[in-house]
Amino acid sequence: VRGASMMKTTPCAGCGKPMLWGETDEGKHIPLDPSAPVYQIVSVSEDGKAFIRRLPQRYELGADACTMVSHFKTCPKASDFSRGKRK
Repeated sequence: VRGASMMKTTPCAGCGKPMLWGETDEGKHIPLDPSAPVYQIVSVSEDGKAFIRRLPQRYELGADACTMVSHFKTCPKASDFSRGKRK
């Protein structure tokens, strides 16, 4: 990813873990978890068992591609920031 070495994290206000803010094509800002484990399904057996491999952490300087999970999915305090609780 171009500019990977310039990615800066900020601590989550809820759990304190590092987050990276991203912006969608629609202009929506989303917190990303640069250290969440991400798995790829390599194959599926005839009986339905999935064979997986863990993808390497992509938040390494100089990584060619990035795959990150929304921090809302990994943060233990995510419900503190839901739209229904905002004033």
